Amino acid sequence: MSHLLLLQPPPGWHEQRLNRQQRGHLPAARVFHRSAEVGVRLWVIVEQEAGPPPGWHLAISSLRELHSPFGTGGYLPADRRPTLDEVEEAVRLFLPADIAVGAFWPPKQERAGTEHPTTWHVRQCLYGVPLPPMRKAQWGETGVLLMAGVGGAGA
Repeated sequence: MSHLLLLQPPPGWHEQRLNRQQRGHLPAARVFHRSAEVGVRLWVIVEQEAGPPPGWHLAISSLRELHSPFGTGGYLPADRRPTLDEVEEAVRLFLPADIAVGAFWPPKQERAGTEHPTTWHVRQCLYGVPLPPMRKAQWGETGVLLMAGVGGAGA
């Protein structure tokens, strides 16, 4: 049974249910969020990708909450990326303990349209296996960063 199926939101974290459109982009993902500081929330997308190559992927973003007198809101990129302590916390809480993971920076020509200024991507390290292609970033209706496939399986 998948680690994700058993995962309950840790204390202080909340799960964001995905709508049908979001689920179409992230069929196997779960999304969690918590307050990081006044007006800023950390958002974590975690999924076990089918590949190629298969493996765990975690994206963590810091987003600024928008509030209006009309009761509408949303999220915009915060003024910072999540700290390394916040990334470590997310990896420890949301990924299996028995895998190696790392953040990576693909060659510049592969980054066009995939970068987001307040997001870190952490992927499972599969020794001797190339990393999957980056995915283009999109914003969902709830302010959750969505990932749309560029190539490979699941695109």
